[in-house]
Amino acid sequence: PSILALDHRLAGWDRLEGPGAWVTAMRAMVDLAPDVIVRLDHLRLSARALMAEVVWSGTREGGAFESAFVWVVEF
Repeated sequence: PSILALDHRLAGWDRLEGPGAWVTAMRAMVDLAPDVIVRLDHLRLSARALMAEVVWSGTREGGAFESAFVWVVEF
């Protein structure tokens, strides 16, 4: 029911609060690159958290891109 996402990437979205903000940010990515794919390269789980290496890839204005980052999630 609640989400707080802090994005520390240089071109990230900074702070998202609530599910609506999260969905809006994800929808914006898909609007910019409709062929975007999210790839999960590595995943580590514990009872209270997860850490994952994630890569977004697709094309934008005719050029391919990859954006790799690490998620650290506390439940």
